[in-house]
Amino acid sequence: MSHCVGSIPRIGIKADADGGAVRAIRKSGAIPIAVTNTPELCLSFETNNLVTVMVSSGSSVISVSSDIAGSIRIPAMFNGVFGHKPTPGYVPITGHFPNATDPTFDKLLVVGPITRYSEDLRPMLKVMAGDSAGKLRLDEKVDMSKLKVFFMDDAGYSLVAVSVEREIKNLIHKAAKCLNNKYGVPVEPGNFKEMEESVEMSCAVYFSLEGIPHILRNDSNPKESANIYVELLKSLFGFSRYSMQAISFYLLQSFNAFMSKDKIPMYKKQVLDFKKKLTEVLGDNGVFLYPTHPTAAYYHGQSFTRTAGIMYSMIFNVLGLPSTHVPMGLNKKGLPIGIQVVAGPHQDRLCLAVAEILEQEFGGWVPPPSS
Repeated sequence: MSHCVGSIPRIGIKADADGGAVRAIRKSGAIPIAVTNTPELCLSFETNNLVTVMVSSGSSVISVSSDIAGSIRIPAMFNGVFGHKPTPGYVPITGHFPNATDPTFDKLLVVGPITRYSEDLRPMLKVMAGDSAGKLRLDEKVDMSKLKVFFMDDAGYSLVAVSVEREIKNLIHKAAKCLNNKYGVPVEPGNFKEMEESVEMSCAVYFSLEGIPHILRNDSNPKESANIYVELLKSLFGFSRYSMQAISFYLLQSFNAFMSKDKIPMYKKQVLDFKKKLTEVLGDNGVFLYPTHPTAAYYHGQSFTRTAGIMYSMIFNVLGLPSTHVPMGLNKKGLPIGIQVVAGPHQDRLCLAVAEILEQEFGGWVPPPSS
């Protein structure tokens, strides 16, 4: 199947073998039918691939997807379906492109399921995780009466933050109230001030990664390498072979996201400290309700000006925590909205259990109109 990953210079490249997760799914009886929406090198929101919304429209039963900053959960949010970002290290990422030689990359990138129904997440994850699935205790029944629930409806103050829409904030509170009413579990605001620096912490990790493939550079023949500034200018007028989002990523990377180099170690330490704190707070019976993305789906071309919205999803890649996007109906414009349920490391079953409850209470996936 296609392995061009949405990149014109890679047109015609086919995968010579199944990736680890796809191999496991195929072995269990699934039949791959298409490689669908993939922005260039998985570096942005958007794509011009016309094979879209396969799961949400009912064209496909399930999807095997990757997530390095939200690419399971954000599409699930925009299309009104379920998507689970597993704890890293359980589902194989072999065969994924792009990859990197930096060992941190394997802790950021995960492969996981997208489904229309929450009940399909668990069996998919079991199959994809293979021999490692037992460590996640996915078959172990979750005692909901012992659950602890924390929530935040926005990240707090940040210079670059995209405001969370009121309807999404309301869903956070409705979900928390639902779990409290149904099971009598304690519910309290998270008040994690560290979230205000989600962008800084995340950028310190992402933009210091080494060994990332560079589509503009030809190492075998440097004279054929493209000039990033020329390509950026060409992309403004639609003449570049590369997407503006991909070019912008490499521009940010070359300047460390315009972050002072002496601050990068500080933010990386802050990531470790926050992970330790959040892991201790959540324990083995806590969940954290948080916006998956601050808004419903954008118009095509609009995401470039709202890229900072990924701060709500990518922070959990950086922290290495499992997270499930849960669709919870449509907004007043008829667009899907929902929230993410986060748990401590290796506690994926808590995310999935809460997703199943919220689907029962709020309806989950809403079929698209027939005309």
